[in-house]
Amino acid sequence: EYRFDAELQNVQEYMLGACIAMDKALERPDVLPARVQQCLWANMYSGSVKKDHRGLMRLTKYMLRQLGLILQLDSDRFLTGQFIWADFPVSDRVRKPLKLPEWREKFRSEQVESLGKLDLKSMGSRPTSIAGSDPKTP
Repeated sequence: EYRFDAELQNVQEYMLGACIAMDKALERPDVLPARVQQCLWANMYSGSVKKDHRGLMRLTKYMLRQLGLILQLDSDRFLTGQFIWADFPVSDRVRKPLKLPEWREKFRSEQVESLGKLDLKSMGSRPTSIAGSDPKTP
């Protein structure tokens, strides 16, 4: 029983230190991801892995996403625990940029085209430069 009490006190002190370090990491908004990563590296991994370790990077992303969720909660819901932790799958793959739906691409090209026509009318017959075109060529 004595061994259990001593171990419990050790874990409590360790967790208190980790919580205080995380609070300090979140005090200032500048370089927040780096501060969170440093805190996790020192307290969760005890500095035993490289700072670009895949698990550390994933844990940092997960923590920041959960923080974003918590910051959006009403304080009463948070303090009473009336919320569900979000399930944010964290992938190691680099995400491809989303492709616009066809209707958006068509709409965008029509807008650019109509803006080009307006510019031509407002400037007389002198052509205006549109991104990627040369105004000197007819």
